[in-house]
Amino acid sequence: VHCCTDDGVVKAFGLNSPENGGAKVFRASVISELPLSSIIVGDSRDDLLSHSFLSSYEGKIYCYRYDSGNVTGCIDAHQDAVSALRTPAMHPQRLASCSWDCTVRIWDLERSPLNGSNPTMREAS
Repeated sequence: VHCCTDDGVVKAFGLNSPENGGAKVFRASVISELPLSSIIVGDSRDDLLSHSFLSSYEGKIYCYRYDSGNVTGCIDAHQDAVSALRTPAMHPQRLASCSWDCTVRIWDLERSPLNGSNPTMREAS
């Protein structure tokens, strides 16, 4: 189980531990000085999709790898807090973000900070 917190920390819990009601933190990483607002956990079977994505109150989307505990990229996504992230089921190579700035943006993960180039961004219709 993964969660993001209002102190900018992302946590991963193991559920097989008898301590703390069966959940034990096995990784915690500080991502941002501001609160994190949303998380999408990647698919470890696909290298591109193995990254998780976290959104923040500072309008950024962070690319994060749980296996290393490192932020691998950051996108200045919106002018205000990013309120939600989704990966469309029909287009798993894309990421949708929405914000308190009243915009929705679509990100092409093929050209994301994961491979060192800027993502392609276009307004959703």
